[in-house]
Amino acid sequence: MLRQTLSQDLDQPGTTGFKPISALVYAFPSPDPAKGRPIKTLAERGGPTVRERYKSSTALPRGAQKQLINAALFSAHIGAPVNTLITINAAHLQRIDAGGVFGLGHLWDGFQDLLERLRHWCLNRGIAWTCFWVREWAKGREEHWHIALHITARHRQDLAAQIAIWTDEPIGPGHDLEPHDVAVSALASWHITTTKRGRTARNLAAYLGKAEPNRITLHGKIKPNPNKVVTRWPCVGGEGHIEGKRYGIAKTIGATAQEQAGWIA
Repeated sequence: MLRQTLSQDLDQPGTTGFKPISALVYAFPSPDPAKGRPIKTLAERGGPTVRERYKSSTALPRGAQKQLINAALFSAHIGAPVNTLITINAAHLQRIDAGGVFGLGHLWDGFQDLLERLRHWCLNRGIAWTCFWVREWAKGREEHWHIALHITARHRQDLAAQIAIWTDEPIGPGHDLEPHDVAVSALASWHITTTKRGRTARNLAAYLGKAEPNRITLHGKIKPNPNKVVTRWPCVGGEGHIEGKRYGIAKTIGATAQEQAGWIA
């Protein structure tokens, strides 16, 4: 089931000032006055027919997993450990014309809007904003989002109710929730879980950093990635086409905050 799959499975980006736009920009032929005939489309020239709205990537950059792990460790150091994971099947919700943040068109725009709403939601309740996130791609589910953050126990059910509003999909009946689950949506398009038994914020960060390649090309040869800390299962997968920023870390637990605190991992 999707819920079971989800449970197994850098600095805060600017989120204001953008306008809702379409996810895709199409190229149409137009007259060429110099030659008196239509200009060839991108497809006719052998290129793609769709232009990307944002810069794309297929994997996390080298060192990303280590940055996520350091942020997780530092969140515990400052007393606001990352302890909750929100997973949202974004591509599916957009495909079924869900409302909420998915009405913005492009998934990157929708994600930024959701993250900013979530940040304000936490701060308005006196919850420290310690968060890191990753946008991933998986066969069958395509783009989905992982948002790891600190949430106090008494606010978790309220968070689930709010996520239901933002995604336009209500909370499910919860008949088969595991002890670490907070909530699963009615159609299993989103899922909230706490840090699982035997797991830590560090392990969660390592998992979210799984889309950093295990092997890279160095000096013309394929070699193990020296920057990736954890390469064993389940820290593999998540690679695929994503437009817009692929991962991020809240400023409160980012590299600058760690340095200013004199903290060394």
